[in-house]
Amino acid sequence: MASKRIIEVRIHGQLKEKINKSEPKNDINSDLSVDNLFDNVIANQVASELRSQLSEMAIYGINRHLELTDNYMGQRYLKAGLDVIGRSMSFGKAVYAGAKTGGVVGAILGAVFSIGDMTFDIVKNYDQQNILLKQMDKQLQYQRQRAGYSLTSGSIGENR
Repeated sequence: MASKRIIEVRIHGQLKEKINKSEPKNDINSDLSVDNLFDNVIANQVASELRSQLSEMAIYGINRHLELTDNYMGQRYLKAGLDVIGRSMSFGKAVYAGAKTGGVVGAILGAVFSIGDMTFDIVKNYDQQNILLKQMDKQLQYQRQRAGYSLTSGSIGENR
């Protein structure tokens, strides 16, 4: 069942007049009015919401198909690909934001911090994987001991 989402923004006349009166006038930004700013904010929010909804629907459809066909490798590749795209976008945004605020030095700092964050994520994931493997080994060792299997006794079944 499809759902509808409606975003409605109402700006009352008194608030709009107050903002227009307090708006600083200068030669550089004289063409920017409160109406244009509100229109830009609304347009950006609608575009962002639309991109988000379309992306979510597409990924849902792909994941549904992969699960119905039991394609676990496709699921892994999709997850890895989306992760790479997300990290690339995050890196680009960090560099762009750094460049906008601090010029070349800001762009370099944005890149350094973004790479540092990615490095920390890689180390953390590697550590979590090693912990999981050790837990699985201990669990297997415990289950073998409970079942009476022994790797040192051959077929006798005793534990030494």
